[in-house]
Amino acid sequence: QRKSLAEKAHYSLPRGGTNITGRSVHLARALAQIYDNLYWETTIVKETEDGVIIAVSVWDPETNKSAKAEDLVKRLVQKKTDKGTIWVTADEMRMREVINRRAAFLLRNCLFSILPPDLVEDVGAQCLQTLKSEIKDPEGEKKRLLLEFGKLGVTVDMLNEYLGHDKWTADDILEMKGVLITINEGQMSVGDYFNQKKKEEPEPGNLDIGKMQAGSPEEHQSIKEPAAKKDLKTAKTPF
Repeated sequence: QRKSLAEKAHYSLPRGGTNITGRSVHLARALAQIYDNLYWETTIVKETEDGVIIAVSVWDPETNKSAKAEDLVKRLVQKKTDKGTIWVTADEMRMREVINRRAAFLLRNCLFSILPPDLVEDVGAQCLQTLKSEIKDPEGEKKRLLLEFGKLGVTVDMLNEYLGHDKWTADDILEMKGVLITINEGQMSVGDYFNQKKKEEPEPGNLDIGKMQAGSPEEHQSIKEPAAKKDLKTAKTPF
């Protein structure tokens, strides 16, 4: 019933043209803390030339249930350039961010594999109910989201295209809140959700009427007057 937890309880990630939603690692950690029987840890198993192998383990000593997951975190990250997105070697700070993000994903899966499903379902439903009850002014919430997304360079048209319509419902507002939190936390980027098309530049030699501006008279280049035609009556002839 706490809004601060409810807002982070679900995620929405773009995959293959669709959105995958589910319970987040924030909810998994909160449930694990109140469940009071779980121990978990993240360790670095091995460092290789390709990347870092990490392992996450969860153990319930009361029921003796456990879960473990390993993954190779590669040392490559995507970087946007003028020529497109390329893969580059991650520096130490970026590598740490990628490891923490991947470890959180593994921990989420391990915790939910041990926590009672009924508890997860009930708490997840309560989080959604809490968020919906907080939406007392849908239009006001929509305007606030538009302002927040606008700071990230996301336009109204881009948001409407993402949702597939321009009439936002309470569920749409909740989904966009989840998207905004995911972007602000650095788990995904703006480009992962929205297509940011570059403005087409005019071809060399072609005039772009939309970019033409009036100049000042002081900057105008002078035009030489054409040479006066000779008076036929006074012009000298060779004969």
